Amino acid sequence: AGSIVENLVAEKANMDQTAIVLADESLLIPLTRSLPETIDKANITMGYPLKFSHLKGLIDIVFGLQFNFQKFNSTRIYHKSLLNYLDHPYLVEIIGDLDRLNAFENEIFAKNKIFINQEELLHSFPELKVIDNLFQVWKTPLRDGFSAFNDLTRALYEALKNAGTDRQIDLEIVYHFARGFKKFETIALQYPHQLNLKSFKVIFYQFWQSESLSFLGNPIEGLQVMGILETRTLDFENLIILGMNEGNLPKTNIVNSFVPRDLKLNHGLPVEEDRQAIFAHHFYRLLHRSKNIYFTYNSTTDGIGASEKSRFITQLENELQVEM
Repeated sequence: AGSIVENLVAEKANMDQTAIVLADESLLIPLTRSLPETIDKANITMGYPLKFSHLKGLIDIVFGLQFNFQKFNSTRIYHKSLLNYLDHPYLVEIIGDLDRLNAFENEIFAKNKIFINQEELLHSFPELKVIDNLFQVWKTPLRDGFSAFNDLTRALYEALKNAGTDRQIDLEIVYHFARGFKKFETIALQYPHQLNLKSFKVIFYQFWQSESLSFLGNPIEGLQVMGILETRTLDFENLIILGMNEGNLPKTNIVNSFVPRDLKLNHGLPVEEDRQAIFAHHFYRLLHRSKNIYFTYNSTTDGIGASEKSRFITQLENELQVEM
């Protein structure tokens, strides 16, 4: 997408009439980092869900370590969990010394260590003492878990705030994460109830994964970045549609419902095909007045049917008799 935009700028295309449409919302942050510096004005009209952020990966690692404590019935840290921790960009930011990290990881491989003591870890990385609760067994998931995540958000905030580069987006992600799980903490303190680790994880995720990062900008000036639903009733001369894979456009995820499909059909209620038809309408209407249209999709073939291009691309190829 960055190279396409760069070419459009070189051709002196009107950026006010250019839009990047994300069929896959998870591409938003990679996109913002790939845009050329020549773009001085851009407006993002869609939210960025926290479940697509780097922080989600770190939270998965935190719970993975706790489950490994239970799995191996040990208070020592399993090496794979620890390596996942140390390779995460946010932990690298807190430690701030890549050479020490590499040396520590090489020592684990050289000595073939399976488990590592917490004391050894904190001796090698004193910076991690502020989040030492993450590397201990949570005997009471509610109390110890909340304490660990409060320490983590404080440490991340300080590390990102003091980083040399602009980390405003990451700081906003940490803020929205803290705001989300604080709701759960308030309810848990008001209505205390013992939860095991698995139940705690499920409820914990529900409170912050729905949080979304909002961006402010000028909707009538500069390059526009939006989702497919935000394009309704809008027309652009130059269109770049990213993530045109089956499952992204149209969305094919099944909506959970207590009403069976046959009952919906009998009573004329909307079903999955109706939802896909709405996406088809928005997509084809968007193309009507565009002069230059670019589609991108992921063509990797990992797994059966993985990364298949959208049916809309195939349909356009057949109807227009063109190769894309």
